[in-house]
Parts: sequence; structure tokens; C-alpha cells
Amino acid sequence: MKKIIIIGGGFAGIAAADLLSKYRNQFDITLIDKKPDFNFLPMLPDVISNRVSVKFLRCSLSDLAAKWGIKFINAFVHDVCLEENKILYADNALNYDYLVLAAGSETNFYNDMNLQKQAFKLDNLEDAVLILNDLNSQKYENFVICGGGYTGVEIATNIRRYFFKRKLAVKPIFIVEKSKEVLDRLPQWMQEYTCLNLKKMGIEVIRQAEVKAVIDGKIMLNNGKIFPKAGLIWAAGVKTPDFLSRIGLKTSFQGRVFVDEYLRINPNCFCVGDNAYIETSGQPLRMGVQFAIAQGCLAAKNIIRSIQRGKLKKYHALDLGYIIPMANNKACGIILGLKVTGLVAVFLHYLMCVFRSLSIRNRLGIIGNLWRKK
Repeated sequence: MKKIIIIGGGFAGIAAADLLSKYRNQFDITLIDKKPDFNFLPMLPDVISNRVSVKFLRCSLSDLAAKWGIKFINAFVHDVCLEENKILYADNALNYDYLVLAAGSETNFYNDMNLQKQAFKLDNLEDAVLILNDLNSQKYENFVICGGGYTGVEIATNIRRYFFKRKLAVKPIFIVEKSKEVLDRLPQWMQEYTCLNLKKMGIEVIRQAEVKAVIDGKIMLNNGKIFPKAGLIWAAGVKTPDFLSRIGLKTSFQGRVFVDEYLRINPNCFCVGDNAYIETSGQPLRMGVQFAIAQGCLAAKNIIRSIQRGKLKKYHALDLGYIIPMANNKACGIILGLKVTGLVAVFLHYLMCVFRSLSIRNRLGIIGNLWRKK
């Protein structure tokens, strides 16, 4: 019986595990993740403003594995030996015939250990709860979000919503972005729409600046600005888990592994989701849930084809679009090539969130929370 290991219980890993589980009588399938639960990452910012309850954004990986009839190991993978077809975790080793690398991404502090110790991040539900708890403590007088990309904008607007919904005096909120503009890789109209909305919400964007240090509760920028009694939330980029860089493969600056047209590193190792580096029209394919799910499914199908000696299928990215949601029920994006803004964009964002949730309970819970906390 062929042994298949999937590293990572995010969208890509779950998609692969779900599909492969239909062959559980033919294959020995193991899912391994350092977290005990699947976290619904697209709605983490909504936890900060308490718009959606954590309990509806979580699914037990052991329960999912039991439902699918596969094995689950809750452990941290620290190395992969491609030559020996085995993975290393804790004090154990596990051999495989086929491997799927779907370990997701994490906040990149660019090796600055001081900032890593001082700043909040938003990699999982626990991080979101920590930020919410700190907001509840009311110990900060300023909030600085480092990074003006998707995540930074969502975090800033949800902090603003937190104060608005509780009828509290709004603390100053700043987005610090090292580029000339927030969302600098997106179309100009989206940048303008977002900046106008941020201004209306009273969120200040500090452009072409970086956080230099955090000392005694003061956040210092490289342009000389200092924010006393300030909470720092780091959203200035992501990278893949460190073990991928130790495998010795060609990677991008984020640590994403270059794969072939079938999503393979070698004939029996597939790499998907945030871990895979793929180019479309000469540009890196952005990290996104829709791509992670599609790649996880294709990797599973190609493993089955490999075992059955069938012809593998090439990966072609289908981009349905993207939306930048902001917590005052404003949003902007491109769906199926069309511009969408305002409540229409907000509705589409949450519609997809509900659709991609993993259980009826969570779907109903999300809908109920959104309805009550509009």
C-alpha cells in the first residue's frame, strides 16, 4: 500500500487530503500539521473587531481526519529528506512514497528578533485573539501597523471598527508602508479607493518609511517619527516555513519552491499553495485561497495518476479575482475581470468565505455573526 504524506492542514493540504481520502482503502494517507486545528485565515481580521467568533473559524484536524478515514499527526516538521523519501518531526521519522508540501506561510520579520519579540502578528486565530485582548486592555495610546498590503489594511480598519462599535474614543491608527503607496502592486484605482476610505476612517498612512526599533513601548521609524505607548502589529510580508529552505531546492525570495508544470519538485514530491512558486505572464502567482485549493486538488489527482501510471495533468491558474475588504463595509476588487466596490464587494467577499468554510455549523455561525454585527 502506497504511503502518502501531506505536510500542512491549510486550504491546500485539506483539499489534497479530502480528495485522496476517497482512495483510503488503497493508500495509507497521513496529514501532519503543527496546529491541531484548521484556521479560516481570510477572516482573521474580523476577529480583531469581534465581528466573527473564533469558534466558527476553526475545525479540528483530527476530527476531519477521522471523518475522512486518514491519519493525523499534530507535530512540527523540522526537515524533509527527499533522497531518502522521509520526513523528520519531533524525534521521529516517517517514510513516504508520495509527499505533498502544503505548509503554508508565516509572518516574515526578516531576521529581526527584537521586532519579532515586540510585535503582534496575524498568522492564526491565536494571534487574532491576542490582538483583541490587547485592545480590550486599553494599554496602548497608538497603534502602528507595519505594512500596507492586504493584511495591513484589513487589520487597521478592524482596529478602527473595534473602537467605533464600542463607542470608545478612537486611538490614533497608523499604517507604515515602505513603498510610495499602500497596495503598491495593485491597480491605481484600488490604491486611490483604499486610501480615500482609510482617510475617511481617520487612519493615517505614512509612506516610504519603516519601523526601526521598539524601545520601552516607543515605536521609532527611520524617518525620525516616534509613537509613545504604541502597539505594533507586523504585516510587512510573509515567508514559507524554515524547513523548506533547508531542503536545498531553488526558491524565491519568500522561500517558495520552484515547481514544474505538474506542481512537482521531483517525481514523487508535490509542492502546492503558498509553498509553490509559479509564474503566470512572467509574474509570480500571488498567494491566494483559490489557487491553494485548486493546486491541492490537482496534486492529489496527479499522485493518483502517478500510482496508476496515468498521464499527469498540467496546472493552469484560473484567477477568479480578489477583493480587499475594509471593516466599515467598504471594499474594492476585481471579480471575473470586473471592478467591484462598496457593499457589492463586501457581500461577495463574505459569500466566498461562507462557501469555503468547512462545516455547516461554521457557515451558519459566520452568517449569524455577520447579520448581528453589521
